[in-house]
Amino acid sequence: MWRQYVTPPTLVGQVEPITAYVTSPKPGVLAQLNLARMQLVKAGDPVAQVITTDPRVLASSLAVIQAEIQLLRVNLQPIIDQQRYALNYDRIRLDWLSQRVDLATARVKLQLAENDLRRTTELFKEKIVSEKVFDQMKTAREKLQVEVEERTKLVAELEQNLQSLKLREDSTESGQKPPAPQDVLQASIAVQEEKLRLTEAELSPLTLRAPVDGIVSVINHRSGEAITSGEPIVTLSALSADRIVAYLRQPIIVEPAVGMSVEVRARSLKRAIGRGRILQVGTQMEAIDPALLPPSNFRTPVLGLPVLVSLPPGLKLLPGEVVDLAIR
Repeated sequence: MWRQYVTPPTLVGQVEPITAYVTSPKPGVLAQLNLARMQLVKAGDPVAQVITTDPRVLASSLAVIQAEIQLLRVNLQPIIDQQRYALNYDRIRLDWLSQRVDLATARVKLQLAENDLRRTTELFKEKIVSEKVFDQMKTAREKLQVEVEERTKLVAELEQNLQSLKLREDSTESGQKPPAPQDVLQASIAVQEEKLRLTEAELSPLTLRAPVDGIVSVINHRSGEAITSGEPIVTLSALSADRIVAYLRQPIIVEPAVGMSVEVRARSLKRAIGRGRILQVGTQMEAIDPALLPPSNFRTPVLGLPVLVSLPPGLKLLPGEVVDLAIR
């Protein structure tokens, strides 16, 4: 009688923990992960880079493109006498494409050298490899870095010359249509340019960004590991929560309803108390997390009616904190 009419219905609940995962939309190799546990990140911050294509596959694709470009160079010879001015433009354009292929190839080699240097650095710190081997890897990486910089300048210069030549050609053209072989050549060059653009896009690593503000709670993978699409790489925990997930155990004396006042009591030493309101009531009984129950109930599944309760204003509670509640 006392419990039925006097004692308020009690609930056990937990401040809803909010977690988010950093995942990759494509499979690949984790190239860079500059995070540590408990590190604070903001939404949109870059947290990792993923190489989605094997550098060796890219090198093979670039070799095929280079061979096809060389074939186009051979096919240029029969039409030299027909349109010399257009031929000069095409030759410079092919040189530009060829240098871009060489630049992309150098970048692939640089990526491989950086990966090797990264692994050698760890082995050198652990005194597994000698200083001579470490210096050789470092020198090779620096040499490739210089090559990439020089080829980047050359590509930029060729592109500038190509643009100036294109402007001269447009200003002097009188509307004459090029002969049929030239049309075929232009189309072939355009195809190779699109192939190269696609390969260059695959060469760039995929940057992964934090989806929410929070702290790093779990690091699932390290640099150099292979990952699959959708697989969690880093787990982030939100800094705060805005509601409590509570469970009303049987027997249910009072039918909970949206808007009812709920007393929330923290389990800290001061047993701080606040008042929230029911935001939503579940439609069926669910198994209660054993962490919310006394130790004696761990072995037997206990069911309860889930209830969402607003976080009382002014009551400082951490996400995941267990609290006691009572409907008033």
